[in-house]
Amino acid sequence: MARAVRRRAPVHSSRRRATIPLRSPPLPLVNPPHASSWFRRPTPAPPARGLLLSSPNLECRRRRRVFFSGGSGDAVGRGEVVGSWRKRLELIPMHMSSEMHIQQVEQCISIALKCLEPDSNKRPTSLDIVQSLNAEETKSRSLENSTSVAEKDRRNQNLFSQVNRNIINIPKTISAINNLNECANLFHWVISAASSLKSMCSGTQLEKLQGDARQLQSDLQCLSDTLPAMYNLIDRAEWRIHDHYVADLLSKLKDAVYDAEDLLDEFRWYEKKVSVEGNAILVEPIIDFFHSVTQGSFNKVTGIQKRLNHLSGQLEKIGLHQTIPRFDKSFRPETTAFPIEPEIFSRDNEKEKLIRMLGVPTDNSTGPSKRKRKRNAVCSSASNQICATIDSNEATITSVPVLPIVGIGGVGKTTLAQDICNNSKVICHFELVIWIFVSDDFDVKRLTKEALDQSSPPEKVPKTDNLNLLQGALAQSLSNKRFLIVLDDMWDGNELDWKRFCAPFRNALKGSMMLVTTRSPKVADVVRTMDRFPLEGLKEDVFRKFFKFCVFGPNSSNIDPELERIGEKILPKLRGSPLAAKTLGRLLGMSLELAHWDRILKSQLWELQQKETDILPALRLSYMYLPLYLKRCFSFCAVYPKDYIFKKEDLVEIWVAEGLVEHHPNISLHHTGGQYFEELAHLSFFHKYPRSHKKYVIHDLMHDMAQLVSKDECFIVKEKNDIPKMPQNVRHLSVVNGGDIQCSDLLKHDMAQHRKLRTLFCHLSLESETDNTVMEKWCNELLCMRVMVCSISNWGLPGSISNMKLLRYLQILDSSLCKSLPSAFCCLYNMQIFNATKWSIDDIPSIFGCQNLSSLEQLLQPAYVPNIKKIKILSCSNLERVPTEKFGGLLFLEVLYVFRCPKIKSQWLCAPSLKEMYLYDPGDLIDNIECSSLTKFHIWGYPTESIELKMWNLPSLQELRIGYCGSLTIIRDSEPLSTDLFHSGTRSRMGKFPLLTHLTISSCGELKTMDDLLYLPAIESIKIRNCGLQSLAANRLGDSSRLKDLEISDCSSLDWQSGLLLPSSLQNLTLWNCGDFSGSFPSCLENLTSLESLEIHDCECIVSVPGHMWSSNLKSLQSLEFFCQDICNNSKVIRHFKLVIWIFVSDDFDVKTLTKEALDQSSPPEKVPKTDNLNLLQGALARSLSNKRFLIVLDDMWDGNELDWKRFCAPFRNALKGSMMLVTTRSPKIADVVRTMDPFPLEGLKEELERIGVKILPKLRGSPLAAKTLGRLLGMSLELAHWDRILKSQLWEHQQKETDILPALRLSYMYLPLYLKRCFLFCAVYPKDYIFKKEDLVEIWVAEGLVEHHPNISLHHTGGQYFEELAHLSFFSEVSTVPQEICNT
Repeated sequence: MARAVRRRAPVHSSRRRATIPLRSPPLPLVNPPHASSWFRRPTPAPPARGLLLSSPNLECRRRRRVFFSGGSGDAVGRGEVVGSWRKRLELIPMHMSSEMHIQQVEQCISIALKCLEPDSNKRPTSLDIVQSLNAEETKSRSLENSTSVAEKDRRNQNLFSQVNRNIINIPKTISAINNLNECANLFHWVISAASSLKSMCSGTQLEKLQGDARQLQSDLQCLSDTLPAMYNLIDRAEWRIHDHYVADLLSKLKDAVYDAEDLLDEFRWYEKKVSVEGNAILVEPIIDFFHSVTQGSFNKVTGIQKRLNHLSGQLEKIGLHQTIPRFDKSFRPETTAFPIEPEIFSRDNEKEKLIRMLGVPTDNSTGPSKRKRKRNAVCSSASNQICATIDSNEATITSVPVLPIVGIGGVGKTTLAQDICNNSKVICHFELVIWIFVSDDFDVKRLTKEALDQSSPPEKVPKTDNLNLLQGALAQSLSNKRFLIVLDDMWDGNELDWKRFCAPFRNALKGSMMLVTTRSPKVADVVRTMDRFPLEGLKEDVFRKFFKFCVFGPNSSNIDPELERIGEKILPKLRGSPLAAKTLGRLLGMSLELAHWDRILKSQLWELQQKETDILPALRLSYMYLPLYLKRCFSFCAVYPKDYIFKKEDLVEIWVAEGLVEHHPNISLHHTGGQYFEELAHLSFFHKYPRSHKKYVIHDLMHDMAQLVSKDECFIVKEKNDIPKMPQNVRHLSVVNGGDIQCSDLLKHDMAQHRKLRTLFCHLSLESETDNTVMEKWCNELLCMRVMVCSISNWGLPGSISNMKLLRYLQILDSSLCKSLPSAFCCLYNMQIFNATKWSIDDIPSIFGCQNLSSLEQLLQPAYVPNIKKIKILSCSNLERVPTEKFGGLLFLEVLYVFRCPKIKSQWLCAPSLKEMYLYDPGDLIDNIECSSLTKFHIWGYPTESIELKMWNLPSLQELRIGYCGSLTIIRDSEPLSTDLFHSGTRSRMGKFPLLTHLTISSCGELKTMDDLLYLPAIESIKIRNCGLQSLAANRLGDSSRLKDLEISDCSSLDWQSGLLLPSSLQNLTLWNCGDFSGSFPSCLENLTSLESLEIHDCECIVSVPGHMWSSNLKSLQSLEFFCQDICNNSKVIRHFKLVIWIFVSDDFDVKTLTKEALDQSSPPEKVPKTDNLNLLQGALARSLSNKRFLIVLDDMWDGNELDWKRFCAPFRNALKGSMMLVTTRSPKIADVVRTMDPFPLEGLKEELERIGVKILPKLRGSPLAAKTLGRLLGMSLELAHWDRILKSQLWEHQQKETDILPALRLSYMYLPLYLKRCFLFCAVYPKDYIFKKEDLVEIWVAEGLVEHHPNISLHHTGGQYFEELAHLSFFSEVSTVPQEICNT
């Protein structure tokens, strides 16, 4: 007799497991007393069986059918839901009675059921729902008002008993800062929390506090919104910094903007505090902070806002808001081809080389040829294009060669170009020399006119502004001439404008040339067709003569030796710059008194008053032309002393910490900062240090210019006398070691007056107790500090370091006797970089919630924390660099916990002493692990497609858990298996984890196979839940002789074609929704004599179990549960090959070893010969494969010995037709040895890039301009990560030039009337390729209030007209064919 399987109703199943994401348990919220906030009120999480639970599992779907099926089911479902809510609400203190909440729940259920009426006419409208909710709210308020005072007091007392501990329960999932709604979470929390304070429960104080908080939030948002306009205004004002009035206002405006940033960042720190500390936070300190900001009648926020408005108004009065920034002509007077210098000092070599590059013959005997030309110019009336028929010896060229001269300002580019233009050979060679002063205004029409004015007689110059006519006339005037065009002082590198300017020169006479002078290598790269010509400073001996000439004129004899000595000391500062020599020569020549010269020697160049055309004002033009983000980064560098040598990575980290790097979606700040650095280096603001290709230095003159533009913000203290000179509002300060300054001097100075300081580089040693006082003072007074680099006293960091709330970068230069960090260090929620290279630390607190922290490389080093036992890194969302490869030196490290640090990049994690590791969303921390003592390893939320077991060396592992890896598809191990337990270093049948006893894989929905993981000789428990597995090596389960617990649940795609084999040691078995294993049932249960618990759920293949099984085979069974449910089955996979053999070859092509491995995978163990005789092994292999269609994969083959290959293939001579071999190799030579078919080439990175490019292609929709835009962006780097980032980004997220695709399309949008702009802008809410109907969109526009009202015309009719206008303008495209599934919908 077969025993019928019992089926249980799903709603009564007490053992059903719901799959939920990993998260903290829900925390009760204290509700603010605003009962009307129905949709904003934080409500308790519904119970697991509740109506509102959204879950994909079957039970929830069945519950919905019960609740919404109508009839009696409605009452049953409603009663269950209400009961669940009532139990939960009774446990949570609230300002309203639980009964009122229950009434609201019942009302919501009633509305929901009405919305499900089959007849759409009976369903309530939005207005009906709102009115119903309002009516219920009014009813609740009346009930609340009628509640007795005693009842209210009782409820309030329950509430206060929880709040009187001054701890407010809040969820730990408060989001990070939203710049569009400044610190909204902070203010929402404060308003909610304040309502729970006993002292403010009633009366005007509570209302005033909440009202003040809302007003403060509004003011703060207004201040935040104002800053972008202020940045723009600063950028404009710097173009007129030579105006003393503007310079004074600019200094004040920058100071006000700095103050605004400091205040906003302090609010953001408190928001992070609320987000990180969760239910452990106190509300009083935050309210005290709010009071410190408002300070009675004065409000810091509005105070700064008024300053900004006032200064902005003052600058607006002088016209800064309207004008397009341009160079002042007094700083950059127009140049011509006529030199103003009577003599050029030793540029003969450069001049001769340039003349040769211009194609001018240098042989004196070669004069200009007397050319006779046959001209037949035909002018087209349509396009005014010129076609010239010229003799064969007078060929034309389609593009004129362009030679750029590049060098920093003042180096002599213009002077050299003028000298070339006036050279007799050049004049003879070119029929026409055109000189155009470009400057910062590259206007194609203006430049064309200037070229035309110099190439045609006045009567032939068209009196028009039509560019087509002008360029036609220019082309005609140049058509039969060999010309030289000089474009002097070019700044703008817009490629499109350059091509437009060059259009008339497409049929120029061969030998024509263009010469461009520019400071910008970027401009040179745009225009050049030849290698650019770099112009450096004058050589030392020549420069000395030139400098003397600048100081004394032609009569440089009889110079005072003392003056000459001072001059020699000044000379190196000028770095060979002719303009710098002129500047200093003029200043020195004003007086030949020794004191005057000595004063100039001891002064910084930027401190000397200079004319508009002197060196620093000239160099400042380069600074002014930078975009604002580069200006801020470069001007910051003035805090470093002259000749300071730095690395790119170090400077970028500090820029990021200073907040100087703009955020771009999907791009790390460090990557963007690196691009900033490369731009500045490309523009010659930074130079490679000669002795190291990784280090840089700032040119002396550029450093002087940096100090000039940042003189109010940056200051360097070199000696004691510099301290009183510090500007009161200085933001960046450097104290240099080597002078007469001591720490005691800093202690005597009142640093509180510099409380706005953001940066402190102090290279003085802090060793004494007095020095410790200096650090204490800094921590208590310098509260705006972002970056601090300093020494440390023997007492370590003071606890008051936590006062520096805004600190993001801390570098300790030397060691300390103190071996630990203060616990208050963890309150530095803005900390990004902590660098302590010489400080040995035994203990550090958990690194928790440092959302801006990007690197721990300088902290977690063996030399600094040699005795550390546990490392916890939690919720550091921007952390990238952790020195895991050096953890091998942490000899006492036992526990590593990394939680939600998705950007960590790790090449190798080596920690021999580590015993436990818990990783949740840990970046790529698990890619390469070597931890010989690790016993427990948990991985959660790892975003990868594969886990490669060969990258793990964990021989002691006992417990492995992998969960919530949504993109994981395979767990594999490509290492070979050996039959010999100790076979020559290869892994034996004991598997990768010989000591593993507990394995859990859960919620990996894309995981298809994990067979390689199941070589587990010591395994006792395997649990596989909610995975997309398609196959499972059941025979390996059967070989697990110690397995006691096996659970396979929610793996509906499993194909059990190879059968289900279970070991007799099994004690607990759970099979739940795991595919069709009917072919192995009930035979799989026959030998389970030790089985005590059996659960089979949702397995439709099981209909009955033979009766004899219960008494004979399952005699130890104590618990039995069957729970089956009809579900859909996946189709079975038909495999083409009966046997697949995988062999990892590597660089050891040993025929005997490979034969053994093939034999191990093709024969049962008892049929494998116990011998090393190759003849016997190959005979056994041939027999095992004789009647099978097999595939043998030889992976990573390096050895191409032809004889060995033939010996290995000998057993396969009589293989079944259809059998195949697949070889992977890096060597084409090996491919030629083994192949019988054409090799299949994989081009690695190129192929990957091509694959990504193919995916990007559909986004461009055939647009050539879009292709150019994305081509430029992709071409910036051929790194796979760069292309992948662009693929995963939206097109609008990428920074684009003015002529790229989106700015070009935006012109169409800008030309729309406002009412159409608003309607089209709204459509961005729809996903890409969303298909909609005109009527539906118009209805939504009307509901959004986007359609204007016109008398006697319905809004829908007007909206329809809007739609037609946008469609007519191609903003909407009609869909010709709609997919059938959409039509059905």
